[in-house]
Amino acid sequence: MEDICNPCQLSSLRDKFKALPVVLVTSDHQRSGKDHDAALIWAEDVSKDSFKACLRELQNFDGIHQDIYVTWMAFAKLHKPLFTEYGSVNFPNTNAPRDEDNNAYCETWMAFAKLHKPLFTEYGSVNFPNTNAPRDEDNNAYCEFVHFTRNYNVTPSVQISANHSTTASGNLAPVHNGISTWIENINASGFRVCVKELYVTRYDPVSVSYAVLTDICPPGWSYFNGFCYYTSDTCTNWTTAVKECRQENSVLADVNNNEENVYIQHRHNGDKSWLGFNDRSTEGDFTWVDRGHANFTAWAKNQPNNLREEDCAHALGVKHDYEWNDVQCSDCYRFTCKKDLDECENELNYCHKQATCTNERGSYKCKCNAGYLGDGFQCSSLFSAGLNHSTILANDNNYLRTLSNWLKPVVQSQSSYWKRCWRASIDGWASTTFHSLCDGQGPTVTIVRVRKYIFGGYTNLSWTSSCEYQDSPSTFLFSLVNKPGWGPVKLTHQGRYGQYRDSVLGCSHSGPTFGGAHDLFIASYASSNTYSYSDLGFTYSPPSGHSYGTSFAQSFLAGSYKFRPDDIEVFYETT
Repeated sequence: MEDICNPCQLSSLRDKFKALPVVLVTSDHQRSGKDHDAALIWAEDVSKDSFKACLRELQNFDGIHQDIYVTWMAFAKLHKPLFTEYGSVNFPNTNAPRDEDNNAYCETWMAFAKLHKPLFTEYGSVNFPNTNAPRDEDNNAYCEFVHFTRNYNVTPSVQISANHSTTASGNLAPVHNGISTWIENINASGFRVCVKELYVTRYDPVSVSYAVLTDICPPGWSYFNGFCYYTSDTCTNWTTAVKECRQENSVLADVNNNEENVYIQHRHNGDKSWLGFNDRSTEGDFTWVDRGHANFTAWAKNQPNNLREEDCAHALGVKHDYEWNDVQCSDCYRFTCKKDLDECENELNYCHKQATCTNERGSYKCKCNAGYLGDGFQCSSLFSAGLNHSTILANDNNYLRTLSNWLKPVVQSQSSYWKRCWRASIDGWASTTFHSLCDGQGPTVTIVRVRKYIFGGYTNLSWTSSCEYQDSPSTFLFSLVNKPGWGPVKLTHQGRYGQYRDSVLGCSHSGPTFGGAHDLFIASYASSNTYSYSDLGFTYSPPSGHSYGTSFAQSFLAGSYKFRPDDIEVFYETT
């Protein structure tokens, strides 16, 4: 549309659909110098023969607008895998909108935890606090520039969506909220995103989420499910099609499943097209070019029939339910080439930074590097492997890295990992429960959380219930989050009385206990009393510059001398 004077224009769909189609419409509109200028677009009166694309200006009419372009798409059904899902949200609007919905009609539609590579290469959000008035040079909008996190050879596509909370302290009455958001000045380095209130010059804080899509295949090729595809513009015979695909380091399309079958045939807009399937070597024994026998076929009824020495397969298109037929190899059809995408290049995978990516046809594998353990998507140092399951540590990489460095000199085997034997908040707080689950298990790491403070200890000795002290210079205490905010600290077996053989005390009436005068003591049923305490410096080294018995040494780990833990975990070393 070049001239939007009438609010709606009719588009014909005659003879295209047998039933009511789905219609999606978008508009491209840019106009400077208007404080609250914006246009909304929607589809109206959709039938199998036509629909209306409607635009409305959201400020008072001030003349005919030029250069507003509308793009639309109509379909009877979406064939996977072009779109993985679709749907509609119905608004009956029989009642007035609610104030808590910002005087709008609202329904929940879609959300995601993460966008999977390589379909989306990056995503994020931009916050607009909107505490000041918008600037005239920004056309009375709030605008921010977003720098892409990676380099692109061509300008990618970006999808955006505004997110506004009705619970935030409002700058204006909800009835006046009319938020529009758009992208401008997009290039290979980034883009400018803007939000505008369409009725006033001030409004509530807004965040804008964005997702970046780019061509990850060579120019002229398209990505789908681990492969890149190229479709010819003109027809040729089957042998020439094979040759041209090989010249591009690809193969004449083979098909692994029905989704791929539909995708390839959609690329030909319903026309017949060559496939790499043939029985030129042995009559009746169809194989893929360069790929061998098939695990999937879609032959039409009574096909293949080898009529007139037909040795090559072609796809029949959407009107024939995406089925196949055998024809003479000298026939002329368009074709699609297919080649693997190497996800291990250009950060198109989710392998962990301590993993090696290995490309496979249509996919990739991740394997943790030497010294690390995991599935390749998550890798932990062998010296802290298993501790990533700690609820207290919450998979914090800084905590895990620190513990790994401390545990590296004392682990018994390169193949060791840590397995939890006791979590007090789940298994129970009785000291007898701790001993029944952890006694005799060998080396352990104890992790304690008291409010925001995280601390614990390591011993290479097995816990017992005998109420006897054991000694080992390898035992140490540690603090990850402490009262003075020093950061991680390791407290070794070098206290004032560290020469005594009192590294740990295993006793049935108490939990994990470190030190002769109890540098760290965990009471039975510790969550319901304040009998647990810490007094650093007797067996284990006190905080630097402080000594045993001082209030600083006593409150360093838990924020106070006596404490009530929120949770305790004990992990034992195993192989």
